[in-house]
Amino acid sequence: MNRQFQGETDAVVANGLRAAIIGGGITGLALADMLTASGASVEIFERGPELGGLAAGFEVMPGIRLERFYHHMFQTDVDIQHLMAELGLGDQIMWRPADIGFYLENDIHRLSTPLDVLRFKPLGALSRLGLAWTMLELRERRRGKSLERITVEQYFRRRFAKDVYAKVWAPMYEAKWGPDAADISAAWMWQKVRARGKSRRAMREELGYPLNGFGGIARALADRVRSRGGVVNLGTVVKQVRLQHGRVAGIDLEERSPDFDVVLSTLPLANLVSLVPDLPDGVAQRCASVGYRGVVCHILVMDRPLSDIYWLNIADRSIPLGGIVEHTNFVPKEHYNGRHIAYLFNYLDQSAPELTMPEDEFAAHHFPHVQRIFPNFRPDRVEQSFVFRTRVATPIYRHPYEPPPLQPVPGLFLADTSRIFPMDRGTSECIRLARYVSDAVLGRPTDPPRTI
Repeated sequence: MNRQFQGETDAVVANGLRAAIIGGGITGLALADMLTASGASVEIFERGPELGGLAAGFEVMPGIRLERFYHHMFQTDVDIQHLMAELGLGDQIMWRPADIGFYLENDIHRLSTPLDVLRFKPLGALSRLGLAWTMLELRERRRGKSLERITVEQYFRRRFAKDVYAKVWAPMYEAKWGPDAADISAAWMWQKVRARGKSRRAMREELGYPLNGFGGIARALADRVRSRGGVVNLGTVVKQVRLQHGRVAGIDLEERSPDFDVVLSTLPLANLVSLVPDLPDGVAQRCASVGYRGVVCHILVMDRPLSDIYWLNIADRSIPLGGIVEHTNFVPKEHYNGRHIAYLFNYLDQSAPELTMPEDEFAAHHFPHVQRIFPNFRPDRVEQSFVFRTRVATPIYRHPYEPPPLQPVPGLFLADTSRIFPMDRGTSECIRLARYVSDAVLGRPTDPPRTI
């Protein structure tokens, strides 16, 4: 029989509470960690072969692992830094400067320092000042509630900086959000600029990376969950979330149907709806209305770098790339046997052909454009390449944005990245979300995740 846990003390709630967590990414692992710390009985169900979600890794060369999708942390990502300290990994974060560039009008322009902004050739002198002013305002702004009511383009129009939007932000938004670019809330941009701006040290951006990769954090969390009696199931597909008398009763798997008091889903909403056929109509419609963008990461292992820039934004929409992240211009190449690693990434509509394109076709698809950006690039310098992709990389934060309720039916909690807005999805935000949801499950006073 399901326990009525709302309003009980933590001790009573935790003792005997049975929780199922769908998804073994950072959010799911952090939820399991927090709930088992309170004495709950927890099982994680992950359909893939390993933990970590979008932060999961692969063996890029024998004995060396790398994230499938590029990752780093900002100075403002205090939640993941605190968690790593708890796990005994606090001394394993390397902080290094990371240079930013912008490809526009057939040239690469640096945008790492305020002086670079003032030298940004694609804009006239007044517009450069407008770019510098708006970035400073966004970085120093403490509250973004009013920005949730307007789009990015409206924000720049109100500051007489339409050309700044047209030249700088619009191409990047189109690359990230596709046909929805004009409808994205300005609050999302505010948090993105604020996080990057607050990561500056001595006028340059400084980012962090765990020495053992983000997969090491996932493994440490899973080990602590298991040490408390939690169960981690890999390669396990949840067929259905079972409701009975209007509340959660358990889940159905291929070979068993265990009972649970609560089910916490970290799945994208688009994937969840089919698992809960008895969702109230209004909730199901709201879940279905949150769209998602896919992403492709084409990873190159080379004998030399493309450039000395870490993150290159590509503002030319004739190029089928949103950007190029040269990982070893941030994490030293010595970590990868002296090889150079770059991610070619592109955000895509869910119907885009790249999401099903054979891997051996990506070289012909991308390399001519890489050669256009970097004329010295030669395909024969690529020693290995890997392609990773997902249809549900990020929710589309259309204006005005509001996710479905946290608990649409008693015992079912939606702990997915749609709830992170206006922050961009990231490992630290996932841990902050997990704390909010676990407190709600345990009946503790709680507030939604706060912006940085």
